Amino acid sequence: MPRCFALKLKPYRLLGGILISSLLPVIAAAWQADNGDGTFTNPALYADYPDPDVIRVGEDFYFASTTFVNAPGLTILHSQDLINWEIVSHVIDRLDGRPEYDMDGGTAYRSGVFAPSLRYHDGTFYVVVTPVGQNTRVYRADSAAGPWTSTELDRAAFDPGFFIDDDGTGYIATSGGWDGTVTLLTLNDDFTAVVASQDIFYNQGAEGSKVVKRDDWYYMFHSIPSQLALTVSRARSLTGSWETRPQIDDTTGGHQGAVVDLPDGTFYGFVMVDSGAIGRMTNFSPIFWENDWPVWGTPDAPGRVPATAPKPVASEHLRQPATNDEFTSPTLGLQWQWNHNPDDSRWSLADRPGFLRLRSTTADAFWMARNTLIQKGQGPWSRGEVKIDVSALAAGDIAGFGTLGKINGHIAVTRDHRGDLALSMHIINDGESAETRVEHRAFSGSTLHLRTELDFRTNRATCSYSADGVNWQELGGSFAIAFDWRTGTFQGIQFALFCHNPSPSDGYIDIDYFHFSDSGPPELIVGQPVLIRAIGPTLADFGITNALPDPSITIFSGPTIRAENDDWNEAANASVIAATAQTLGGFSLPANSADAAVYAGFEPGAYTAYVSGSADTDGVVLLEIYNTASVHSRLVNLSARADAGTGENVLVAGFALSGDGATSLLIRAVGPQLVDFGVRNTMANPQLTLFDGTTPILTNDDWSNAPNLEALTAASATVGAFPLDPDSHDAALLVSLMPGTYTAQASGVAGTTGNVLVEVYAVP
Repeated sequence: MPRCFALKLKPYRLLGGILISSLLPVIAAAWQADNGDGTFTNPALYADYPDPDVIRVGEDFYFASTTFVNAPGLTILHSQDLINWEIVSHVIDRLDGRPEYDMDGGTAYRSGVFAPSLRYHDGTFYVVVTPVGQNTRVYRADSAAGPWTSTELDRAAFDPGFFIDDDGTGYIATSGGWDGTVTLLTLNDDFTAVVASQDIFYNQGAEGSKVVKRDDWYYMFHSIPSQLALTVSRARSLTGSWETRPQIDDTTGGHQGAVVDLPDGTFYGFVMVDSGAIGRMTNFSPIFWENDWPVWGTPDAPGRVPATAPKPVASEHLRQPATNDEFTSPTLGLQWQWNHNPDDSRWSLADRPGFLRLRSTTADAFWMARNTLIQKGQGPWSRGEVKIDVSALAAGDIAGFGTLGKINGHIAVTRDHRGDLALSMHIINDGESAETRVEHRAFSGSTLHLRTELDFRTNRATCSYSADGVNWQELGGSFAIAFDWRTGTFQGIQFALFCHNPSPSDGYIDIDYFHFSDSGPPELIVGQPVLIRAIGPTLADFGITNALPDPSITIFSGPTIRAENDDWNEAANASVIAATAQTLGGFSLPANSADAAVYAGFEPGAYTAYVSGSADTDGVVLLEIYNTASVHSRLVNLSARADAGTGENVLVAGFALSGDGATSLLIRAVGPQLVDFGVRNTMANPQLTLFDGTTPILTNDDWSNAPNLEALTAASATVGAFPLDPDSHDAALLVSLMPGTYTAQASGVAGTTGNVLVEVYAVP
């Protein structure tokens, strides 16, 4: 099947056509970072595990992550290879110190606890964290599984970086992004009090301090949020003097993290990257050392977190955080949290064994309701499905399933004063504004099945319902999902179960199960992920001197703009674009280049990629189109139209084929026939030449002279290509090609120039 289509041309405007098949389903592949061959693909966890701190204890690794106001809070994960992780505990059972944590007098979304610092010393695990508006706390436990106890210091250390030196002395490094002054706090012997404080150096905008020691050097890693960048500082003494260097940023891997030592004495990096609606994910990266400075990546590809790399520690066991729940345990699984501290009198796993009972809490609206049960959404695509007994709902109860985040969409079931049930679908943006997509749909029966599907490739979600769990109906259409640190929850999108009522109620729902899936069913066609790049300035690295200096790209579906980009590194999913290109074998784009790129999901249909230069500039541009979906999908047709010239300014279209066998392709170079579509200045007599590498393997001048004309004509009809006049000078080839990389060159016979369309069709 065609996997990549690359075009080199001189004019500053390019039209690239994309036809995506609706004949074969596009199935969202299950995400497993461990590739099973000794390598892994980032991110290790395709979910919102932000502000990572990772340590090694013997042969085991532990990972602490931010949870804000979720309860229980501060998640601890365990791994034996840094890639396969399981949740082992939450440090904080309930948040305290503010009534809003109990939703008394308001909410505390985006508050709570973040940026924990995890360390181990002399048989004890320590987590140091500073709850918003409170003093720093030191939690400790004999096991990472808990139980955890805490002591409170006499001051607040923002984003504390806890460090225990070789002599057992404990320190906290702290700085805030609004300033950059790094303060070092010295602790007493049992880490329960501060005994000294000293400002040790300045790093503009630094926060998220993490201290690591290697040989005789101390290293301090900092996030620079204003730049989404990571720095490292080093000194021979904790009190300095310190020197600082930039490391990586979100376009090359992430902006908050550090390094962890491996059992063999080497080090590996971990770093958080903003990743769109899914939130902030953590990448892992090999590092190497140059003059005692850490360098992310490998000597062959320095300064960048690789998309795929050898596993840091060999292991054979695949692990992932739990998801599914049949609610047969006497306690909630560690994958679950509440949106704030729960009201424990309003939920139960014992009232009806095998079910989770959510009793209605009193709240005017979803955003203000307690006891919303949440679990992280996972990417690239995931579905949560629940089976609910709604027979005990009382009048006015509002129960349902959907999302919690910046944008909250859900299907709710309600009972009116007559006892009748009805479904509705709502979108709530940060609790401030609400949109009712479906106000009332009658529902009868006692059992309701609900689904929420999250597509983090397109940042869209849908909600569906069923009476029997077999026949499903979407309600309210798809809706946008998003992440924001200033609004919403400051977390990636989460699955959310809820039951509330504006008035006190004795009603409840019983949840039979929650089933998670990260692969689409065979009958489901979702948006096919496609990577499209318009490369100009980076072509200079390949010896092209007249490249388009600042291309932009716009994707059309008919007259409708579906996606657009000017500079690729300003895209919301720039890190995904970079990682996807690397995975597919595309060359890297510099972080500050003016090249353009789009990575998005497209439903089956025809699309046009329009490339132009800023300020009417012209030059050579390379348009690449990658099919990134599973082997169950394909690109049916790829095409490009340009005003082609002579010499190096002919239209060159490259494509790559993957698979196990030969692929039948129809390739055309259309000039004269374009007049029928209103195109002016067409190439009067195009010639089509097919290359395997630098070797020409086939050529055609006039399509009607093709030796396999009958088969070529039949193939054109099969793929739906517009017909060519028998006496036209358009060119065409029908070929069977093995997997590999090829180029199709369209040039004018006798030096003719003009608009020409190159098409590549996959023939079934």
